[in-house]
Amino acid sequence: MQVHIYRFAGTADEWTLEIVDHEGGHTAWTGAFATDEDAFEAFEHAVAEDGIRSFVEQPVEH
Repeated sequence: MQVHIYRFAGTADEWTLEIVDHEGGHTAWTGAFATDEDAFEAFEHAVAEDGIRSFVEQPVEH
């Protein structure tokens, strides 16, 4: 599992959060985040609520 938190270099764009699982599937959040820390906290919250396996077992909308 990989957690991708990114924005375009040299911009003040908001941060994007995407999870890539071991099978190559991905879950992308529909909203953006003011900071990279906010994005990571959203990932942590999803894991606490739904479990890490939820990213592989079925599509998750956040």
